[in-house]
Amino acid sequence: FFSTMFTDKYDRKPMFTTIFIGFILSTFACGLASNYEMLILARIVTGIFGGILSGQTYAIVSDVFPYNLRARATGVVMSGFSLASAIGVPASLFFANRYGLSVPFYVIGTIGLLTLILIHLFIPNLKGHVIKNTQFTNPFKNFIIILKNKNQRHALLMTAFLILGGFPVITMLNPFLKYNISFDDNDIMMMYIIGGVLTIITANLIGYVADKTSKQKVFLIMGLLSIIPLLLMTNLTNQTTHFQVFIFIAFFFFVINGRNIPSIALSTSVAPSKSRGSYMGINSFLQQIAMGLSASISGLVVSQNETTHAISHYNYVGYISIGFTLMALYCSRKVTSIES
Repeated sequence: FFSTMFTDKYDRKPMFTTIFIGFILSTFACGLASNYEMLILARIVTGIFGGILSGQTYAIVSDVFPYNLRARATGVVMSGFSLASAIGVPASLFFANRYGLSVPFYVIGTIGLLTLILIHLFIPNLKGHVIKNTQFTNPFKNFIIILKNKNQRHALLMTAFLILGGFPVITMLNPFLKYNISFDDNDIMMMYIIGGVLTIITANLIGYVADKTSKQKVFLIMGLLSIIPLLLMTNLTNQTTHFQVFIFIAFFFFVINGRNIPSIALSTSVAPSKSRGSYMGINSFLQQIAMGLSASISGLVVSQNETTHAISHYNYVGYISIGFTLMALYCSRKVTSIES
């Protein structure tokens, strides 16, 4: 939130690099933490830098790629998140179980150092927004300015509702599969691999279709399709075979990623370059709030048997997520790109 004070005042490349260095150092600090309290503190700092990085990543993508190519570019970025699910999660579990909990943080920090070289070599300097920038630097004034813009307000609501339309289910997915469907750690790992690989394969295709047709139409189709796995995943029983679950999970990851790509591409197009960094900072801030609310919603709705640890009322979490998904789809119809 407070990053809106400065993100549009400087060249995006050195700004991004500086924030990324903070993220790397705080990641190493997680590995060096000697107790639980220090680990939590280091994770909070990492989250602060990570939250800023998320918004600035899409601000850079939006400045570099025109609107008619942005969904494809967003698809490539989203493939990175999918790669993290397919390789990062299983690899982190492997390193943590075999060498200790601190090792995954050291590995991530080292990869971050190598990524700094790629940032230096391939990300261009982006100063156009600095020359034209006349926005307020007070974050609260920036927030008010954005909220007064009806188009940007609907885009922010679309983003927040979309998070609430999926993360409540994702938050409780692991314990539900473990205690209700008898998934073990290997099954959980395989779930992330299947979902990650599938989204890597389909992300570019979804981005291509969204750019060639209409980002709003693709978002609408994928959003409506996402209702199916939201229903299926939250109504599984112990009679459901593991093979069936993996099929449902593959479809779930496909449509969730499929609706994220056009929504992000659409959302980045509602703010001009001179204030896009501030807008994406607010967007990232609301995403984090929505994720926190998602966990709270799941925690309030479900209950767990003290003996078997089975999760109850998970189906209600699915119904709530479907409701928020429909609200996101409604808001998307109110969003208009200023670049198209």
